[in-house]
Amino acid sequence: TASRALYKAVEFAASRIGAVIACSPGEAKSARALVGRRAVRTVCDAYLGDFPEPKAHDGVAVGSCGRMTYARNPDAWVLLAQRLTDSRNGLKCVWIGGGEDEPRVRVHIENMNLPKHAEVTGWLPASSARERLRALDVFVHYSRWDAMPNAVLEAMAAGLPVVASDNSGNRDAIVDGATGFLVNSEMELLERCQALIDDASLRARLGAAGRERVQREFSRERMIAELSD
Repeated sequence: TASRALYKAVEFAASRIGAVIACSPGEAKSARALVGRRAVRTVCDAYLGDFPEPKAHDGVAVGSCGRMTYARNPDAWVLLAQRLTDSRNGLKCVWIGGGEDEPRVRVHIENMNLPKHAEVTGWLPASSARERLRALDVFVHYSRWDAMPNAVLEAMAAGLPVVASDNSGNRDAIVDGATGFLVNSEMELLERCQALIDDASLRARLGAAGRERVQREFSRERMIAELSD
């Protein structure tokens, strides 16, 4: 499209007089294809929030958080909610946030007879969104693409295991099998979520490893030091 061509031209021109800072290794790889290797530096985004303890609650909750838009693939989330609640009793699925796809997704939830099992909160104040995030047990981020997904970093900081699509941005945040799972299909997404729902010790182990990774690899101090070099 014309707008995409314009952005590419601006990025290329900027790279002639300075450097392009990529927020993840995957984004850096894409940038180098446009402007050349020497003009790109990688400085991963930092997590700037707190590290809250999980919130005690009844049952098991699987959720996503963020803007409900095409890139976040909310249709896959609705289908996952249907499959999970059909196969596991007492399960709650939550999308924390809203967006342009919210009205359409709410219609799908009604048509699929899911209102008792799947909730879309709509936009919430930041403090309320974080409280809802803490009440989850499994975090899902089946996005179509990403650079460095801040929602994933926030979930990991809260001690949640993450199941995410295997794209470059998610791959830069999640260590497959250690802090969560990277998946390549909706069926694999379902199976990984079911495994976590059924195994509290697995959830705790992956969640603790993700929290430690955010503290170690995505700190404010690390980002400032790299930007200052």
